[in-house]
Amino acid sequence: MYIFISNLHPFTKQHTLLDIFQKFGVVTSIHLLFDLEGKFLGQGWIKMEKDEDATLAVNTLNTSVLMNRFIALYTLQQL
Repeated sequence: MYIFISNLHPFTKQHTLLDIFQKFGVVTSIHLLFDLEGKFLGQGWIKMEKDEDATLAVNTLNTSVLMNRFIALYTLQQL
């Protein structure tokens, strides 16, 4: 299942998100979004192997603070 994450700090790195989300289960991919000029948009996608792990991560981490910002998380069915 895919998790959309937003309001990330501009200096957020993939390994930071991996460290957090792998506590809930197997992370199969992480994609951070950038504009055409290479500026980080503060958003990204995390794909987790099991739907129940993704749901638990979202329920636990939604509106939590990461790098002094409240993050927002949403689950999406497979695209």
